[in-house]
Amino acid sequence: MENGGALLVAAGDDYATPQSIANTLLAPVLPAQPTGRLIERAFKAHLSVDGLKHPVTRGLAGSANAAGDSTQPTWGQWFRQVDVQNARGRNLMTGLEERPLLVLDRKGKGRVALLASDQAWLWARGYDGGGPHTDLLRRLAHWLMKEPDLEEERLLVSSKGLKLTIERRTMEENVRPVTMSEPGGQTTTLDLEKAGPGLWRSTFDVKTPGLYKLQTPSSAGGLTAVALAGVDDPKEMSEVVATDAKMKPIADATGGGVFWTRGNGLLSSSTGVDVPRISMLADARVLAGNGWLGLKDREAFVTKGVKVTPMFTGFAALAGLLALIALAWWREGR
Repeated sequence: MENGGALLVAAGDDYATPQSIANTLLAPVLPAQPTGRLIERAFKAHLSVDGLKHPVTRGLAGSANAAGDSTQPTWGQWFRQVDVQNARGRNLMTGLEERPLLVLDRKGKGRVALLASDQAWLWARGYDGGGPHTDLLRRLAHWLMKEPDLEEERLLVSSKGLKLTIERRTMEENVRPVTMSEPGGQTTTLDLEKAGPGLWRSTFDVKTPGLYKLQTPSSAGGLTAVALAGVDDPKEMSEVVATDAKMKPIADATGGGVFWTRGNGLLSSSTGVDVPRISMLADARVLAGNGWLGLKDREAFVTKGVKVTPMFTGFAALAGLLALIALAWWREGR
């Protein structure tokens, strides 16, 4: 756990007994300790204030709409809950007598989740209308595995044309302004509007296409997001199929040619890349043919100066000359 592991506990009646895992070496990492009391009455789980904000439980189908809402959840009832105390971390769901039901916590580099009931299977069976069994357990597993989309503190930005939508997810009551760095280097401070429990969102218009970087502080450290603002349908993306139709009229008018590095279309050549033979031509009007490509030699160079350095001078030249005479005399003497 402390080195980055994960633990999910769905506590049944054994969690409240002396043989509970809370009385083993796992005790230091468990987010809540049992009181020894087992409550067996019908109840409906409710999202707590933190549960309405946390990505694991926010928006679960059938939950109440807002903190303090008197509307009952529409999901089915459970009938057993283990009473726990000294809860650490965040309590996302409550059960009977407003006791903690779903508690998430971090321990070192690892994460742990405790569900103080073993009756989530009733939702899966559809009893009393069922409930979001799959969504809840999937989100729990992904949060334990550190899925970025389920982090409590996040800064997100999306673009549509020259509009940027900035979204800030947090467990705090208020958020700090966001600093936006524009493509030209200027910085702007932006304030976000509350869009729901744990969610702040605003849309802003920008003037310059390009890459925008957004930063904001949080309780989990600095948060950063990047977005590319610009035209939705740029010209370079309107036609992405390779074709010679655009260049061929220009090549024909200037005596050039168009060559494909693979014959007869994309990936059709089994012998590798086909490259034409390159020739340097000075005064030719036609610079391409079957299997060859001409490059016009324009002789575009300038001679700045000429320096002549003799290979032999003085005694070195005399010695070389005598050596050649001796070699010739010896050769003729044979």
